[in-house]
Amino acid sequence: MLASLVNLASLHQPNTINSEVKPLAVSLNDSPTPQLLLLPRVGVKTALKIMTYRKGHRIRKADDLLNVHGIGPATIEGLVPLLEECAQ
Repeated sequence: MLASLVNLASLHQPNTINSEVKPLAVSLNDSPTPQLLLLPRVGVKTALKIMTYRKGHRIRKADDLLNVHGIGPATIEGLVPLLEECAQ
């Protein structure tokens, strides 16, 4: 009876859905607030501070975020793997 509910043959077949997962890549200069909120240790206030900072400054490297109040080296270290390359 259980075999009639579940096609047992399908359990042994590889997943045919293309489920290629792309890593998160956030642009510090262009990403909207919701995408910034996906970053670790970035809440609403910090995301808004980043957006305010980037209105007057082009972020060229992750360390530029040290100029944003509340962001320190530990936060930047956690962000670097998730960031798109900044424009040079």
